[in-house]
Amino acid sequence: MVSFSLVNLLVAFGAGVLSFLSPCVLPLVPAHLSFVGGFAGKDLEQAYGADPKAFRGRIFVRSLMFVLGFSLVFLLLGLVVVGLLGPIGRYKGWFERAAGVLILTLGAHLLGFIRLPFLSRDVRYHGAIQGSGTLVAFLTGAAFGFGWTPCVGPILAGILALATFQHTFWQGFSLLIAYSLGLALPFFLAGVFVPQFFFLFKGLRSKTLVFEKVSGVLLIGLGIVLVLGQMGTISSYLVEIGLPTI
Repeated sequence: MVSFSLVNLLVAFGAGVLSFLSPCVLPLVPAHLSFVGGFAGKDLEQAYGADPKAFRGRIFVRSLMFVLGFSLVFLLLGLVVVGLLGPIGRYKGWFERAAGVLILTLGAHLLGFIRLPFLSRDVRYHGAIQGSGTLVAFLTGAAFGFGWTPCVGPILAGILALATFQHTFWQGFSLLIAYSLGLALPFFLAGVFVPQFFFLFKGLRSKTLVFEKVSGVLLIGLGIVLVLGQMGTISSYLVEIGLPTI
């Protein structure tokens, strides 16, 4: 079993942030914020500049509902995976190594060494949800969660693997919560702080491939550790050197 420490939560949260910065998510954030805010077809910066106070009032609640929508999808996915694979008992060692091979493959995909076509496409719901308001924002977030799961799949798979190897179900589930927060918080902040987001967006957009490669390297490292069966050893060492446990 893997010792549970603050590092696990920080890794999961960082994985969520990397998912937000991926090439198939970050470039589409302005369009999603525009739709969720009820400004579909309009320039988001212009809509904000016309009446910043009204914009913030509208986008605050709707952005929150949007991130709750896709977070719920990821958490439900985690419940299913951790719930089904958590109690595999004496076969855990074999499963850990199989998961390592899978994560190595996903890391190689992100680094461009191999190509897995089903991870290079997404299912979008443009036009499937009409209207505006908090309920529509929530449903759009849920649709985002379903549609972009293949795209963020490699990183999400790594977190699911970590979650499965925890001592308890709730420790594993907390990693999914941390991952969802890492993906949701940048979305929410982008909606609330539009000018600052666009300032950062112009610099980050050209570096999305770099973030993807970083994700690939991290997955390769995690895959190697799992294949060698050393995840428990590393976690125990981190606890021994004084990192807080939960």
